[in-house]
Amino acid sequence: MESYKGFTLKNEIPDAEHYMHFIKEVGTDFCSYLFPRGHNWCLASYEDVDKLTLACNNDIAEAVLTVEELEVFEVAPETILKSW
Repeated sequence: MESYKGFTLKNEIPDAEHYMHFIKEVGTDFCSYLFPRGHNWCLASYEDVDKLTLACNNDIAEAVLTVEELEVFEVAPETILKSW
């Protein structure tokens, strides 16, 4: 399997500390998708975009809205996201 900076194209990252290490190493040079086994949310990073995207169910979205330190906005499934 191919690798990038020591990471394979498919990794199982066991916890937040390992994920933050992954992001620190690859930065915005790599697309990544982090999700639990149940797939009820997904945290995505995109190449050359310095923001993370969280896709989740409504229960999780309601909890995220209470975190004041986050910039949060809702997008519809048909929304096309662009970076400039």
